[in-house]
Amino acid sequence: MTFLADSTEWIPLSTHEPTDSGRTSPIDNLTSAVSAAVIEEPNTENIPADNLTSAVSAAVIEEPNTENIPADCLVSEMEQLRDNEGAPMFFYVQRKLDVVGSRDRKTWRGVGRAMNVSSDDLDLIETGYKAERSPTESLLAKFKTFTPEPTMREFVKALVICQRNDVARYICNCPWEKR
Repeated sequence: MTFLADSTEWIPLSTHEPTDSGRTSPIDNLTSAVSAAVIEEPNTENIPADNLTSAVSAAVIEEPNTENIPADCLVSEMEQLRDNEGAPMFFYVQRKLDVVGSRDRKTWRGVGRAMNVSSDDLDLIETGYKAERSPTESLLAKFKTFTPEPTMREFVKALVICQRNDVARYICNCPWEKR
């Protein structure tokens, strides 16, 4: 709630009903006064992609292209794959996803859920982390037990579901022709 200086009444910032005084919240008045037709999308034609703000980039930056990844590439191959600089792909993915103790869907746990790993198995993976093992590494080991084993394309689709387009694009843009 916000206390208005010219009034002794507390008025919620967002309401579905009028307040005790019969007035609606200031936010409600503002949103009804501004027409959606008046708000324009920003013109991003001449802005380099790496200069876009996060508010604009979500609408402008494309989805990762999983077609770059060979259809037969299994997720277990991630440990042998290298990026354009020769660094192991798995280390990058691990560094980005290894957040423990978070139920956030943008971590290894969210990817596991998107790939249909059970909650019990995810809890075991987290327990394994406390014994000095990377949860992303343990998740990859779990994927290797699936029949059929998931493909890298499926892994990237799970990353997109978890809103980890940064990691998904990294994988899609790796030099697959050198595989």
